[in-house]
Amino acid sequence: LPAAPPPLSGRIAFPIDDGQGQYDIWMVELPKGEPFRVLPRAHQPNFSNTGQLLVNNENSPNGENLGRLDATNTWLGLVSDAPEDRYPFWSPAGDRYVFANPQLLTDPISQKYLTYLFIPCSVRRPLEENSESCRDTGGKSKLVPGDYPVWTADYRIAYVNNQQGNQGVYLVSAG
Repeated sequence: LPAAPPPLSGRIAFPIDDGQGQYDIWMVELPKGEPFRVLPRAHQPNFSNTGQLLVNNENSPNGENLGRLDATNTWLGLVSDAPEDRYPFWSPAGDRYVFANPQLLTDPISQKYLTYLFIPCSVRRPLEENSESCRDTGGKSKLVPGDYPVWTADYRIAYVNNQQGNQGVYLVSAG
């Protein structure tokens, strides 16, 4: 018989509907932990390699932008500037993140909103960055039109493109 795999360990964060149409972030410590609520009015959790958590707040007293918690689940503050920011995902080093926003930029030809991926310079809110070039979320950190970003271990970003004629899953280098 093959050897039994080692027991699972670590943490899992997940959203649960609160019964009123909003989500709360819950967590469980493996292997034998009991689920507990970490943050009300948030969803789309994503762990960094150091255990920090990015979340998408909604109708939250903490603000409606993307937020960050440390490895002990302590609220560290907001990391984005627009309530429409969504699907945050940490870089492999945990020093930056990528997210999507469906209402920040428009197509130059059709003038309709396009969902774009953005990579801020750090985990600070772009409006709070020290460098002028890092404050422009709507411009310099813009990556490509896309949604549902996932940062890969080799510093590429996989994402979904839903534009007419270009639908599919793509990879782009994030440097």
